[in-house]
Amino acid sequence: MNTARDVVAALLAAGQISAQDLLTMAEEGPQRDSPTHQEFYDVVCEACPPPSLRTYLTNFRRLARAFPERRLDQVTTAELDHLVASIRDQALARGFTDGGGAVRGFVHAARFWYRTAVKYGYRTDNPAMPMTMPAKRRRVRRALTEAELADVWRVVASTGQDSVLDLLLLDFHRETAARRAGAIDLRLRDLDRVRGAVLLREKGGHSREVPLSLDVMDRATALAGARGASRPDDAVFRFRDGSPLSRRRYNSIFDRVQNRLPWAAHLGVSVHWLRHTTLTDISNAAGSRIAAAYAGHHDRSVTDVYTVPTFEDLAAAHALVFGAHDALTPPTNR
Repeated sequence: MNTARDVVAALLAAGQISAQDLLTMAEEGPQRDSPTHQEFYDVVCEACPPPSLRTYLTNFRRLARAFPERRLDQVTTAELDHLVASIRDQALARGFTDGGGAVRGFVHAARFWYRTAVKYGYRTDNPAMPMTMPAKRRRVRRALTEAELADVWRVVASTGQDSVLDLLLLDFHRETAARRAGAIDLRLRDLDRVRGAVLLREKGGHSREVPLSLDVMDRATALAGARGASRPDDAVFRFRDGSPLSRRRYNSIFDRVQNRLPWAAHLGVSVHWLRHTTLTDISNAAGSRIAAAYAGHHDRSVTDVYTVPTFEDLAAAHALVFGAHDALTPPTNR
């Protein structure tokens, strides 16, 4: 049997390692003992920036469940590929997607997980790096028609455990073109009834003020108060038990929509489709420059810096669009 010395000599003779490599390994010492995946879960969550953690958390949990007692340095790329196959199968079984998005989410999370393991000295390589990243499908997102919007509102009104909250969210996003974070992070102090305005705080730490009808604002204030919000920094959108809105609620709403509307399942309709629809309507009514300001987009020319649309410009565009949409929510839910 070859001794360790014989193996090292053979590697040196073959040119696969150098004398400098041996010196470096001697200086660094042995690799740290590797924890199990379950033990590493809290560590990687702590190391992950909060915005990324919201995206990666589901797949972090998946890794901890799949390999709870396996050490970090034991899992191979082949095992991760096998896990990816099951993720794709689960997505296909739901019937809404080709599974590419679910796989991309897992690969991104796994790469961060094992990159952190390498950083902390628990592995020397990242087994998720050789994994194939599925190409993104070309998006077919467009503005929804009046009939399609009515279908979405009808399904949401007639399904779920809390149609009052769900319909209010639809109306809020339809008028404001807010991203999900705009609703989740909304506080009582962000509602300005005098101006008919709402302050949205969204990705990248940016905030923007957009118009909101008094009807939706009053319904939001009433729901917040009835569900325990009283201080200026209290969240507006809340569940019946008083807990603040979470991103998961949007999955629940649009899973129901896609389950009951084949056209919505085919398109993959989500809350972002309401943002797209509203910005299209604003652009058609008041021009692309107003729509860009309404959306909170910050890519501007030098001239644009000196001619930024005002809140009054946005309010005028809002008035042009939303008088025709007051009837989207059934009166019994107002």
